[in-house]
Amino acid sequence: MGDRWRLYLSGDLMMLGKNELPIKLLTLFQEPDKYVHSRWAAWLEGDDRESERDLLVEPPSDTSGFFGYKARVGVVRRRLDLMGFTVAKCERRLVESLEEFRRDDGVDKLVSIGRGGAVEKFEASCQETLRIGLGACVEELNGRGNGLSRLQKAALQEIDIFFDLYDDQRMLLSLLLDGQNANKVLRLDLHDLLGAGYFTRNESITSTALQELAEETASSGSIIVVTEGRFDARVLLRALQLVRPDVAGYFRFLDFDSTNMAGGTDRVVHNMKSFAAAGVMNRVVALLDNDAAGRMAETELIRLGLPTRFQVCRLPDLEYVRSYPTLGPSGGRFDDLNGRACSIEFYFGRDCLKDLHGAPIPVRWSSFNPKVQDYQGELTNKAIVQKNIEEALARARPSDVAGWEGIRRVADTLVAAAHSAS
Repeated sequence: MGDRWRLYLSGDLMMLGKNELPIKLLTLFQEPDKYVHSRWAAWLEGDDRESERDLLVEPPSDTSGFFGYKARVGVVRRRLDLMGFTVAKCERRLVESLEEFRRDDGVDKLVSIGRGGAVEKFEASCQETLRIGLGACVEELNGRGNGLSRLQKAALQEIDIFFDLYDDQRMLLSLLLDGQNANKVLRLDLHDLLGAGYFTRNESITSTALQELAEETASSGSIIVVTEGRFDARVLLRALQLVRPDVAGYFRFLDFDSTNMAGGTDRVVHNMKSFAAAGVMNRVVALLDNDAAGRMAETELIRLGLPTRFQVCRLPDLEYVRSYPTLGPSGGRFDDLNGRACSIEFYFGRDCLKDLHGAPIPVRWSSFNPKVQDYQGELTNKAIVQKNIEEALARARPSDVAGWEGIRRVADTLVAAAHSAS
């Protein structure tokens, strides 16, 4: 038989499953929604207090209402909407899927295949089929399947695929609750699973469900990359598509342009703190410049003890900038820029760092950073370098970027950080 969970709407069985905790359905409830027959649970757990033994000498015959979570439909409906499972959205997605299935099968109507291969067609749109089929599903779950009409059976047959393909029951539940009385009670019965030892009655099961979903999202959702500015985000997105097309689609960069977000090292620190405080479930990677300010921000973020799905890294060291022209109080010289002045502009190769006459654009040393005991440097004419990079990206093809070692190393840095966040 297995250990079953059941979802009821008042007295009607809506969904059921076995041998697993319905994690996604549990996100619709909170710990105050828990109900438990304390004496039954005490008997179940072997509590030998006198009052418990007197009450329950033998197992009760009906324990279906003894442990689980329940809430009014109106409350669950609001929670579904908050999670994005609105009726309109869920219906649109499932109707689109039905339309695609019909196109693939070469049919334009609801088709029922009966005994002996007999075909019967009904004038029911995909939207009508979905609604009729969901209603028929509830009838069948509650033992009333023998009274279904041929139309209901055909609709149920066509939507049956959703119960195999859609592992998120919230999509279907959103539609099943549409139009229901807001004061009806939705009850998730977990007494079988409690009895089988999946958890104890005092565990915060709904919190565990949210945490498991967080880990699932972290491993399968987009990896958010927080950079110091809009130029970094814009060119890295394009560069990754060129040098690492195999993984580029898994990374998502903050959109500075459309949101008009402020940039800077301090904003990276602020954004990482905000994401952690808000409980962002995705993996998040802070990519800092390989300069004095970046080193200081990296130290600060590591000290915060962010969740493991939040990782902090700097742009990697580059060999050719170990001796690069710089300008300071004592004039021009050649210095090592690693950890002192390497912004994203240095990772697209030497050609992009040249001025109109073909000479390398120097770095100017500015302020001294006492926290890392080093000077901060910056390109003297960053606008020219950025223009060179954008032109190179505009004409580049994957076959043209074999020499973009710097960007490849940035990509490797991001991939390594994403692995560490898993």
